[in-house]
Amino acid sequence: MITVSGFLSRLPEVEAGKKVSAPIYIQDSVPTALEVAGVEIPEHIQYQSYIPILRGESSGRAQIYSAYLKDAQRALTREGYKLILYPGGGIARLYDLEKDPQEKVDLLERGKGKDVARRLFKALKLEAKIHGDGLEFGEYKALD
Repeated sequence: MITVSGFLSRLPEVEAGKKVSAPIYIQDSVPTALEVAGVEIPEHIQYQSYIPILRGESSGRAQIYSAYLKDAQRALTREGYKLILYPGGGIARLYDLEKDPQEKVDLLERGKGKDVARRLFKALKLEAKIHGDGLEFGEYKALD
């Protein structure tokens, strides 16, 4: 999976200059800092330490869910694709991040990727529920 944005951290147990490409949430920094400090991660923390990724014990999350503003945009990155929804306008966009990391070619607009988009849409709705996002997603013509 290609990561469009970067994240930099300096941890005592990681060699200087090490580069890792793996999907994480910025909130994963909290359990990571707790782990480095030797503090037990409380049960109410929903995120995961990324120390196992840095040690090479994990390849990171299978998917990343994101929400922008209360009802403006939702997205799910998974399987090398990114599905972006604009609920207010009923617009769905799908990008192949391996071939198009800058998200310039919307596959749905070109009549491609509907099966992938439908699968990601189902996963996105489930992730939204897990994250407590009560947004009503509505219908998306591109997914018909």
